[in-house]
Amino acid sequence: MSGLIDNKFRDELNSLEMLPTAGEPTSLFFVADKESAEAHIRIALEQAESYEAHAVFFRMFPEGDKRAPIPQIYVYHDTDLSLNESRYARIHLRLWNAGVVPLVFILTAGQVKIINCRQEPGIDKTTNGPVYTHFHMLEKMVAANRAFVAREVAAGTLWEDPKFKNDFALEKTAYYKLLSHLNTFRQKLLKLEILSEPTVNRILVMAILVKYLNDRKDSAENRVFEQGFLRRFSHANNDDLEALFREKGSCIRLFDHLSKQFNGGIFELNDNEKIELGQADLSPIADFLKGDLDPNSGQMLFWPLYSFQDLPVELISNIYEEFLAKKDFKTKKKDLGREAHSSDKGVVYTPPMLVDFLLDQCLPLRAETLSWKILDPACGSGIFLVGAFKRLIQCWRIANNWKQPTHNDLKKILNHSIFGFDEKPEAVLITAFSLCVALCDELEPLVIWKELKFDNLQKRNLLAKDFFEIVESGKFDNHFDLIIGNPPFESKLTTPAAKRVEAASATNRPKLPDTQLALLFLEQSFRLAHKDAAVCLIQPAGPLLYNGNALPFRSYLFEQFDITQVFDFTPLEGALFSKAQVAAAAIIGSNAPASEDKILHVTFRRTKAIKEKLLFELDPYDFHWITRNSIAKRQYVWKANLLGGGRLHRMLDRLFTDTPTLGDYLKNKKTNDGWQFGEGFTEGGASKLNKLQNVVELTKLEPTFLRHEYKLKSTPKLAPWITGKPHIQAKSLSANGIKRNAVTPCKLLFFHRTCNSNKSIFEPPHVIIKKIVDGVSIPAVLSDQKMVFCKRFIGIHAPNIDSDKLKKIVMRLNESYLYSVLAATVSSEMLVKRATALLKNDIMALPYPHDTQDIDLNFWEQALVEDIGKHLINFRQLGEKSSILSKANDSDLRSFGEMYCNILNPVYKEFRPLPPIPMGSFICYLFCFGDTPQLELPQEDTVVPYLEKLLHHQPSSRLFINRILRLYEQNVIFMIKPNQKRYWLRSIALRDADETLIDLLGQGY
Repeated sequence: MSGLIDNKFRDELNSLEMLPTAGEPTSLFFVADKESAEAHIRIALEQAESYEAHAVFFRMFPEGDKRAPIPQIYVYHDTDLSLNESRYARIHLRLWNAGVVPLVFILTAGQVKIINCRQEPGIDKTTNGPVYTHFHMLEKMVAANRAFVAREVAAGTLWEDPKFKNDFALEKTAYYKLLSHLNTFRQKLLKLEILSEPTVNRILVMAILVKYLNDRKDSAENRVFEQGFLRRFSHANNDDLEALFREKGSCIRLFDHLSKQFNGGIFELNDNEKIELGQADLSPIADFLKGDLDPNSGQMLFWPLYSFQDLPVELISNIYEEFLAKKDFKTKKKDLGREAHSSDKGVVYTPPMLVDFLLDQCLPLRAETLSWKILDPACGSGIFLVGAFKRLIQCWRIANNWKQPTHNDLKKILNHSIFGFDEKPEAVLITAFSLCVALCDELEPLVIWKELKFDNLQKRNLLAKDFFEIVESGKFDNHFDLIIGNPPFESKLTTPAAKRVEAASATNRPKLPDTQLALLFLEQSFRLAHKDAAVCLIQPAGPLLYNGNALPFRSYLFEQFDITQVFDFTPLEGALFSKAQVAAAAIIGSNAPASEDKILHVTFRRTKAIKEKLLFELDPYDFHWITRNSIAKRQYVWKANLLGGGRLHRMLDRLFTDTPTLGDYLKNKKTNDGWQFGEGFTEGGASKLNKLQNVVELTKLEPTFLRHEYKLKSTPKLAPWITGKPHIQAKSLSANGIKRNAVTPCKLLFFHRTCNSNKSIFEPPHVIIKKIVDGVSIPAVLSDQKMVFCKRFIGIHAPNIDSDKLKKIVMRLNESYLYSVLAATVSSEMLVKRATALLKNDIMALPYPHDTQDIDLNFWEQALVEDIGKHLINFRQLGEKSSILSKANDSDLRSFGEMYCNILNPVYKEFRPLPPIPMGSFICYLFCFGDTPQLELPQEDTVVPYLEKLLHHQPSSRLFINRILRLYEQNVIFMIKPNQKRYWLRSIALRDADETLIDLLGQGY
């Protein structure tokens, strides 16, 4: 640590618990010490220095975690007698734009001033300048408890604190707001129809790039564009960008000049674009660039908020990714009608947080990585390639004693290492655009203007070509060191080459499940990777992990390639990707034969920190290891981990192995005793006829004529055994039974499927099962009256003599959590999407032994089932709004302690819980072997230094940074975890106890 830091500064930092005790690892690093810091830390400190910070407090991760430390607080030491508020207002505005840290601490004489950089500063409407805006509530909390923030940030729990519910919201960040402003204006511009959609997209991004170049300045205030530069292109001698859009032809002259200046095709307009721009009234674009009004609220002052010198370069990628997604969604909606939704399209906004996380796993920050060739096979807007390029620049610096690369060095990195394919030319263009911005971000303004000429990356590195045509050509086989990206999620093969590649591949392996294009990208990407090189692609989680019909292909994939890690983002559906309701997972493997090593399956939880794109928070409970042979044998292995893993696998193996299923039982009864079962009717395309006023008259016409006349996909059918009969609808049946007043005669006349072959399912006595998990059960009812129903229900009919057997089915489905939990574990839909709907096969797969004692649960199995039914399913559905994220109460802790000791004591006999000790947002729970602790125990006010002393000799474990800690001292176990209900469930006590048994046995006890 640098000796240049004065003692007052150190004292302040010590009082905030930001500095460690002697010999302990630190989360705080001084900017003055950057040259001695580890690479990730050094890069962050260099960036902090550009914002005049003196130190940075990081969110560090436990040993073995591949994630880079994340800056959380910039610390400023201000020795002036009075605070220079205008200076910190400017810093606040820049950091709000940059998005690099959520908090600023300003340490003054005796006070801590705090700024929330996730929210914009106020703007003085007279000067258009920022106003000093401090975070008053957090300042008060730090004044009362000076260590509060350091502990909470170190643990990652500050962002979950309900007191700050809206203070760190993504919607308040500059990144989000500017994207929102641009999208709003883009929609308005498209409605005016003055330019085609591709030209609108292109001109907006080019205008943003010009603003970026115009904002770039060095310490001597030199800019890329010298003063008066824009005046050259104006008829009226105006020197601002918006004026050039008011004058016909002026913006074209500007872009032509920039195209010649920079080369590379970045600013090059084709003839059609020039004609459009030359003829159109571009004053709406001029008004937007002038920025007098916020396009969302209509309030004054828009552009003064944004500093393109500070906004992250990934913004350009995300702007265009949003534009592409909007266009693709519009097309899909037109094609698919009511079935279209945002997850149907292929283009999805990829958050930079996710890009950085995956690059941390696959692209080491070291000199040797500089030689790598990296491919995004469906590059879209280039966000993965921009992230990889930025990382390779730092690898170059490491290899060159931390020098700054010249523009020629940067171009060499691009040309050697960065490759992207996309069938859409506009996507390839914006990737080139984004990479050029990233290159400029490393250079001084005068170098950009006087020396920089962009290479045309689209001639060699970035190809506007179908990935599968490239695969067929063999040109890039075994060529790349890393293949990373987010290919389109399409349930169809969208190009002729994709169909040919699949047809050729399917002769030697199972067919693609759901004709999922992304899976074909994954499989074929291994062909383009060097031997032992890595492939990391984001995939739809359903076909990859959870769909039952995908099991053959899934088994093939894990047997064919050395897949080592699966990052399962399924619970983040709707939170991770911008407005896209899609369950996703990232798969990481290498182009090598499958090894015998276990596969790491990491499950993510939907928390506030993830929703607001602050960081991914992972705990030991989120890490699960899967053997390769279990993938083919156990369809539920992934879902079991999603629901907590651990002993749940043992319970499911016991209940499902060699146990007859409900489907087996019903097939036997159908064959031997005349039972019938199946789903109800479907209306399908016949709904078009049922909505017509003359529908009754249509029943007299030939069905084949109706199909042709009304352009139906199938021939409509009549079903007198359904029409007019009592009709139970979805809302009519719940776990409480049938709402009789909601049962009305069926008014439908035409159907797609009529259940003609098993119409007795509508006849009494029959069981009606709703295909859904409703709270604790799968709703089912035994009816002694005729009732008809649609395919959202399953009907089971039996002769009168078997009514008691029907009643047993109803009782099993209705009366415990067990069947709803088991259905959730086998369902390819439930919990993969947030819906609670089940498929028929899910219900048929439930264990249904003759003797119910075969599925009776022991005490720990009962605890597992109750926790999943009461809490974990709810957590998946409600995410950060779930009650499981609330504080643990006395009852929770008591139940946890009892379960923990009940698992240990069959071996050790004498463990008992001691009173838990609160530690702010953590709890320290103590367990004693025997009657009396053999050491003096801490009190609430001494517990933190007490534990830190215990941890002094365990360098791999750090209080608060390791969110889950177990310490063994004399005859006492100290368990330290966050104070949230989810960490103190009985099901979690099972995992803790199992791991404790391993620890104790390993220590020879």
